[in-house]
Amino acid sequence: MPLRKALSHWFDAVRRVSISLATSAFMVGPSLSQTIPERIDSVVSDQNEIIRRYSAPRKPGTIDLSVPDARKATSSEQAEKTMFTLRSITVRGAVTVPSATLEQAWAAQRNKKISAADLYAIAERIDEIYQKAGYFSWAVVPEQDFSSGNVVIVLYESYVRRVTINSAIPDIERRLKPYIDRIVAMRPIRIKEAERVLLLMSDLGGLTIEGTFIRPETPSAGGDLKLDIGFKRAGANTIVDNLGSKAVGPFQLTGTGTFNDALRLFDVANIALVTIPDSPEELKFVLASHDVPIGYDGLHVGYSIGYVSSQPGADLKPLDVDIASRFGSAYVNYPLLRTIDHSLFSRLELNFKDNSLALGGETQTDEDLRWLAASLKYTGELENGAITLTGTFGQGLDGFGASSSTDPLAPRPGVPDDYRYFRGDLDLTKEIASLAVAHLRVAAQYAPTAVPSSVQLVLGGDPYGLAFDGSAASGDSGIAASLELGRNIELPEALPIPNLNVFAYVDYGAVWNHDTGVDYIEAELGSAGIGAKAAFGQHLNARALVAVPFRDNRGLTDTGTRFLFQLISSY
Repeated sequence: MPLRKALSHWFDAVRRVSISLATSAFMVGPSLSQTIPERIDSVVSDQNEIIRRYSAPRKPGTIDLSVPDARKATSSEQAEKTMFTLRSITVRGAVTVPSATLEQAWAAQRNKKISAADLYAIAERIDEIYQKAGYFSWAVVPEQDFSSGNVVIVLYESYVRRVTINSAIPDIERRLKPYIDRIVAMRPIRIKEAERVLLLMSDLGGLTIEGTFIRPETPSAGGDLKLDIGFKRAGANTIVDNLGSKAVGPFQLTGTGTFNDALRLFDVANIALVTIPDSPEELKFVLASHDVPIGYDGLHVGYSIGYVSSQPGADLKPLDVDIASRFGSAYVNYPLLRTIDHSLFSRLELNFKDNSLALGGETQTDEDLRWLAASLKYTGELENGAITLTGTFGQGLDGFGASSSTDPLAPRPGVPDDYRYFRGDLDLTKEIASLAVAHLRVAAQYAPTAVPSSVQLVLGGDPYGLAFDGSAASGDSGIAASLELGRNIELPEALPIPNLNVFAYVDYGAVWNHDTGVDYIEAELGSAGIGAKAAFGQHLNARALVAVPFRDNRGLTDTGTRFLFQLISSY
C-alpha cells in the first residue's frame, strides 16, 4: 500500500504491484531530489506540454498596405505669395462625414488672412479627418478667384475602380474574386473594412500580399488597388536541442512540415515529429493537422490528431515504464476584428485525449478525457512592439466516451467530470529607448476544482523554468512569468554572421493543487541566465544559453547550472 499512496496521482491500481517491486523501485540509481513517482509524473506532464506546443493555432497572416499621395500642388513660393481673407469654405462631394466635422479643419482660420499654401494644408487636414473616420478621400482645391474669401474645395470620396493583381499563381484572380468584389463594392472605400478583406486573404494557406492604393493622376474618385501576391507551397523546419531531461533526452530532434492548398481550398496541412535521436523509444511524437477556410469572411474549421509515447530511460528504465496518449481536436475559428493594428480571434475547440500508464507491462492507469475550450485572442501592434493577449475557458465533458475519476484505473481520484479552468496568457515585445528589446511572457490559471494533468499549468523548460527539466511541476492553478532583455550587436563583415543578439532572462512560477490525488499541493521555481542568438544565412538559426536555478522549494532539479542550445533550420 505505501507505493499506491505515493503514486496516487498517476495510478490507483497499484495493488497489483508487489511490495518487493516497490522497494526496488525507490532504490534504483543515485539519490535524487524527486521521488520516482514524481519523476513519472514529470514525464507525463512533459508529454502534455509537447502536445500543447505543437497544437497551437497557426499565426495569422499580415499585409503591407500603402497609399502614395499623387497630389500635384502649386509651387510653394507661388502659394505663399497668394494671400486673402478666408470667409467660408464649401466642400463639394462630402457625403459620408458631416460638414460640422469637416469645419474643424479651418475653424481657427476663419476671418483671418491666409495664403494659398495654408488652404492646401486645410485640404490635407480634410483628408486626415476622412482617414480618421475610416475612409480614403481626395480633397482638391480647384482653380478659382480667392479675392472674395469664399472658397470651394472639391472632395472625392474614394473607391477602388480597378484591382490589378501581380502574381505567378495560376487562376488566382478567379479564386480570389469574392474577396476582390467586396473591395470594389465599397463606395466610399472603408479603410478598416478593406484591411479586413486583405488580411483575410493573407490568412489563406501560403499567400503573402502587398497592397498599394494608387490615386489617379487627375482628380477623380476612383483609384486603383495593386496587389502583389506571392505563394509558398510548402515549408519545413528541423530543430535539434538539448532541452530534454535525463529520463527523456536530453537531446531532442524535431521535424515540422507544412503543405498549402493541397485541396485547392487555400487549406493548410501540418505535420510534426519529435523523438530522441540516440534513444527513440524514450519519446515518439507525431501530430497531423488540417485547417480549411469556409466561405469568404474569415471562418476556419480544422482538426488535429496525434500520438505520443514514452519509455523513460535513466533511473526510470529498470521500472519498464510505458506512457502513451492518443489525442486530437476539432475546432472552429473566426476573426471578430481584423485590421493591421488590431485583431480579435474567437475559437471553439473540442478536445480528446486517451492516456495510459504501464509498469512492467501491466496497466496502472487509464483515462479518456474530453473537454471543451473557448478562447479569445487579441493581437495588437504597438509603437516599436507588439502584444498578444489570450483568454481561455475550459470545461470537462462526461460524454463522447469520457471516463470518470471514479473508475478503478483513474490516475487522479476526485477530479469532477465537469471540471472547469480559466487561463490567461500575455506575450509582449517592446523596444526600450533603442537600447534593448524586452520580451515579457505571462501565464496564469485558476481552477476552482481539481483538473486532469492535460489542462494543468506546467512549470519547467521553455519559457517558464529554463534551468529545470521540462514539466518539472504542474498545478491546477498558478502563475508564471518570463522576462528577456536582448540587444543586437553589429559584427564585422568578415564574420559569417552579420549580427549577434545577446540577452539576459529571468523566469519564475508558482503552482497550487487541490489536495486530492496529488503528491504536492504547491511548488515554485525560478531561474535566470544569459545567452546569445544568431542567424547563419537565411536558413539556420542558433541559440545558446546558461541557465541557473535560484528558487526551487521542492527540489525539482538535481542538475544545477545548465548549458542549453538549440539549432533551427528552415526551408
